[in-house]
Amino acid sequence: MTRAAGVDPGTKSMDICAIEDGKVYYENPLDNVELAKNPERINDALREALPVDLITGPSGYGVEPTRIEEIPERIFEDWYYNYILLTTKAEIQKGIADGVFGAILYKNMTDFSVWLRREKFPVMFIPGVIELPTVPYYRKINKLDMGTADKLAVTALGVHDQSSRLGIPYSDVSFILVEVGFGYNAVMGVEDGRIVDGIGGTNFPGIGYLTASALDGELVQLVRNWERKDVFEGGVVSVTGEMDPEAFVQRKDAKNEIAFDAMMEGIKKAV
Repeated sequence: MTRAAGVDPGTKSMDICAIEDGKVYYENPLDNVELAKNPERINDALREALPVDLITGPSGYGVEPTRIEEIPERIFEDWYYNYILLTTKAEIQKGIADGVFGAILYKNMTDFSVWLRREKFPVMFIPGVIELPTVPYYRKINKLDMGTADKLAVTALGVHDQSSRLGIPYSDVSFILVEVGFGYNAVMGVEDGRIVDGIGGTNFPGIGYLTASALDGELVQLVRNWERKDVFEGGVVSVTGEMDPEAFVQRKDAKNEIAFDAMMEGIKKAV
């Protein structure tokens, strides 16, 4: 019997899910703020899911399929920050010092992955949408984020789910998937069972809960000086000051209405 575990590095929480022969036998969401205070919690959570034959590691923006042992331990932390997260350790440390919520996630992802490497777990890092050969090259021009690795994973699950539920082959599956997260929103397109397009959270046509998403090129050049932490700001939270999504939905005032309309219209445009 095959057992596998996956780590979903959400902005709000890092979740561990494990399956055996296609059925979930373990699931544990872990709040990122709490993890920053007690990083061992996620290590303990993974141990509870063992033994497994394979672990899909927290893969950030995605890389070509890479086994964790392919990256030497002495350079692994820098490799993870640079290639998985497209940043540096110094930039994330500055973000944490400035109180940027998303920077906490990046540190948690890195610390956990360094532990996975040290403990020699059977980990594989997976691609994001932009790495897929099924996505036409012309759609990749001037793009980095067409859907992060976790967005790719949920889209692949959607293909499997629709095929199983409707009793049709993968080649007959076509749909548009909308993924609404605490940090970012994304939309992926599936045609004939293959992922062929994606709009990632950092170039989405409307604000996310945390992130500003796509920015006008003129605005970018006017501001001039941008930092890595800026991708975690400019969304609903920046407009309303409300960190709790449930409280945001309940509140009825002018700022909330504007933020809600901006986010929802962005989702409609992306679809």
